[in-house]
Amino acid sequence: MKINYTKLVCLNFYVILLFVAGNCFAQSQNQFQRSGSEDSKTVKRKGQNLVAYDDKLLHYGFFLALNRSGFRSRASSFFNAQVLDSTIKPYDKLLAINPQASLGFTTGFILNVRIFDLLDVRVLPTVSFYQRFVSFRFENDSVVTELKQSTFSFLELPILMKFKSQRRNNTRMYMIAGIKPGIEVGSKKGEIQEDRLRSTTFDFNFEYGFGFDFYYPLFKFSPEIRFSHGFSNLRNRDPNIYSKSINKMFTHTITVYFNFE
Repeated sequence: MKINYTKLVCLNFYVILLFVAGNCFAQSQNQFQRSGSEDSKTVKRKGQNLVAYDDKLLHYGFFLALNRSGFRSRASSFFNAQVLDSTIKPYDKLLAINPQASLGFTTGFILNVRIFDLLDVRVLPTVSFYQRFVSFRFENDSVVTELKQSTFSFLELPILMKFKSQRRNNTRMYMIAGIKPGIEVGSKKGEIQEDRLRSTTFDFNFEYGFGFDFYYPLFKFSPEIRFSHGFSNLRNRDPNIYSKSINKMFTHTITVYFNFE
């Protein structure tokens, strides 16, 4: 299935703008109508949205996100040996391996469990769409791009710890870290011939990042940036020059999240 990322990106931002703009207007109207005769302590409390929100054990929500993902590769001894072999013809000799990152789309649900005021555990069932490419340059300057026929669709289950600062009126900063296992679904690996570069279907990542909680009258909006480093070697062992030239192949992803709870 071919995914139109331009339309997904536009839809993502339209939804975000509608939610944020509508609720910013509602919040400003609510504050404008506040009576000036109230004492300062009451005004401060009424100025806070969702006052008891963080006292609840469970929170639910959803998120939309944009990702930029690629591979980090390590050359094999086979690659180094063939570079030094003068008997190999220029059109058969690899000179460079260049992984290329590309934009993708992520969405999913939020289950947030309160441990205490400054610490939460978050479980995030996620569907992510990635496009990753690896270019191989030969000595005769020809370039072959591998994995270009694949859109990587992953089911993922991040389990994260959320470390929060003290709340300041309607704002709170936080840091987040944890693990993210994932498995590729709808894989077309069997349709890709063994003379091409192929990747395995299971990935395991360590994630960390930071964000801000903004409390509105009806919901909490949290923009967040997260970095993800894969620990699973995704190189599939095949008897071709592309696979044999790579020793290890890991994922690296940067994602911007827009959380609604």
